[in-house]
Formats: sequence, structure tokens, C-alpha cells
Amino acid sequence: IAAVIVKLAHPGGCSRQAIAKALKADYGDPKPNAVKAALQKGVTSGVLIQSGQKFWLAECPPPAAAADESVGIEDLELGKGEEATLGSECVMSYRGELTDGTQFDAAKRFGFALGAGEVIKGWDLG
Repeated sequence: IAAVIVKLAHPGGCSRQAIAKALKADYGDPKPNAVKAALQKGVTSGVLIQSGQKFWLAECPPPAAAADESVGIEDLELGKGEEATLGSECVMSYRGELTDGTQFDAAKRFGFALGAGEVIKGWDLG
């Protein structure tokens, strides 16, 4: 994984999806759970640094991300339960649509750890 991250040199670090795609191209189809476990082990051991959905080598910071990269948050409906915090296990239903109303993705029960880089940045930020 370290060699792939260095090779990709993405601004702001490499996403898990980009790492998995590069691993597939170079070494064959990786098992998603194996990639996730290897990234977690790298972060825990201090070999990798994680910020949101991005990973890089601790000894080799990534190129700087674009200054205009940001995520806007607008609460359309507030829940009544406990607020999810970094590391919380979240389960949600969603439907992704294009501006013309065409559905491109959906799930009834999608689980992820908040802030672990498993989902798009907007979800990780809340």
C-alpha cells in the first residue's frame, strides 16, 4: 500500500478507493476488507496518516490540496437521537439523484464509521 500511495501522489492524500483501484491495476483485484484492514493497521502503527478519507505516508506528506476544497453543510431535518461523533458507527438509508431526477445509487441500510474515510467527505463531516 505504501508504494501505491507514493506512486499516486494525490494532492491532499489518497482515498481508499484510489488505493484499491491502483492495487487492482498493479497486483490484481484486492479484497475490500483486506485493503481496509491494511489501511487501519498502517494508521494504528504510525506508518500512515489519515485525514478524513485521505491517507499518506507519515514520512512523506502529500502535495497540498487545493485551497478552495470545502464542503458546505445544510441541516434539512434534525434528528432526535444522540449526535453522531467521530468514530460512531452510523447506519443510514439514502438515495442519490442527478439534478434531472435520475437515480444513480441507493441503499436501505448502509453502515460506516464516522470520520474513518469510508464514505464521501460530506457524510464524514456530518
